[in-house]
Amino acid sequence: MSIESVCLSWEAVEREKCMVATWGHLAPTKNKTYRGHIVWALGCIGSDDLNPTIMELEMGELPSSPWLFEPMRDFLRSHSREGGALFRFDGTFRNYKWKGTVTRLNPPGLGEVTFKPRRAKLARRDFERIAAEIRVLPVAARAPQFRRVLRSLQASNPRFDQKRFIVACGL
Repeated sequence: MSIESVCLSWEAVEREKCMVATWGHLAPTKNKTYRGHIVWALGCIGSDDLNPTIMELEMGELPSSPWLFEPMRDFLRSHSREGGALFRFDGTFRNYKWKGTVTRLNPPGLGEVTFKPRRAKLARRDFERIAAEIRVLPVAARAPQFRRVLRSLQASNPRFDQKRFIVACGL
């Protein structure tokens, strides 16, 4: 264990404490179901923080916060397959699990609908894609990114194998 890994784990703990102290009051209530919708755009170039871009968000009484933003961003990235399109999710958010349908919207000028609405659930290829994205990061950035996506990955699949995912991420 290197001093760098010790510092990274300490930093993650301190960051989590700061998040709870600052944003804890906005966290979703355990076992409460929030119903609503999200509309987002996926640009055709780049995979930066602006991609996907949330255009409209209505999840009932759930306020916007990092507790919602991180799992939502991971969920939207995993369900956005075609660039240059608008999508809409209608469903629920409960205990960091998303359930509902994702539909491609068809505003004038963006082309025809290319797929039917589908159930929103992460598949094995989504886990492999996320692990590949983490693997290409610099070594120091892998563990923090892993921690950011871990909760939503665990929530998305009851058979999620954390040890296997750690190996796949190159940690």
